[in-house]
Amino acid sequence: MLAHARVTDTLPAVFASMSSQPVLAPVDFLEAEYSPALLLPSGFEAAFHADEEFSLGASSGFDTYFEEMWDYTEEKPIFRNHFYTREEMMRVLLENVLPSPSDYSLGHTPSLSYRAGFALGWLSAFAFTDRRMALLGVAALRQLVDHLLLCEQAHKERKF
Repeated sequence: MLAHARVTDTLPAVFASMSSQPVLAPVDFLEAEYSPALLLPSGFEAAFHADEEFSLGASSGFDTYFEEMWDYTEEKPIFRNHFYTREEMMRVLLENVLPSPSDYSLGHTPSLSYRAGFALGWLSAFAFTDRRMALLGVAALRQLVDHLLLCEQAHKERKF
């Protein structure tokens, strides 16, 4: 029997056996249908969740997570699993929560409620394969939304 002097002597073997890929892939959840029960806890005020725009955004974000993995360039559509990095996840959040110049030029910016719902729905679908990172994304989302709410409030106070 092989004895180790310290617990840490066995750690390299433990880490070597760990896969960097998640056990489950997005394709494993392709048939999952959106339900508000699948949303990660966000800490948003109840008024946010009660807003119809938030619900529409959450459903759209959840579906978009999977839709973005379809490749339609082939003769027959192919689903290609994508495992998001932290940087990619943050890019998705920023692109979908912060209003873009094109939103302003078109004269329509989706409501903050819709954008927050979209991001939470997307993160909730992402959580199927990487819950830990998705929860980090929710924390970042919460910070973004809180900041944008403060900006909206300050903007309203300046208007007459």
